[in-house]
Amino acid sequence: MSYIAKSSPPDVLTLALRRVLDGEVFLPRSVQTEGGASYPARALTPRRQDVLAGLNRGLSTKLIARVLAISEHTVKEYLSDIFRLLEVHNRTEAIIKASRLRLRADARARAHRSRTARGAA
Repeated sequence: MSYIAKSSPPDVLTLALRRVLDGEVFLPRSVQTEGGASYPARALTPRRQDVLAGLNRGLSTKLIARVLAISEHTVKEYLSDIFRLLEVHNRTEAIIKASRLRLRADARARAHRSRTARGAA
């Protein structure tokens, strides 16, 4: 899978297209690593991270929805996004992959901050 930002300069676009046409993968340096985070980590919005935290806790779709005060349908959409971004097919694979990408601890920390903020409000 390759990624080319629309805002890339023409020389980067040319290089990227050449690599892709040669059967290689192209990822700009900014996507490969940014502060140690991988592309999937940066692509996970705060809400997706909240849903991932629910997965890590072993919560059902219904419970994730209840905790986050969103609909089950919305949780399912977020799960679908997470699966696509992590290139996995189910919850177990998502948890394993997130753990390998060090997303699990980040998601738990975010969930804790979210609960703490709600409690203070």
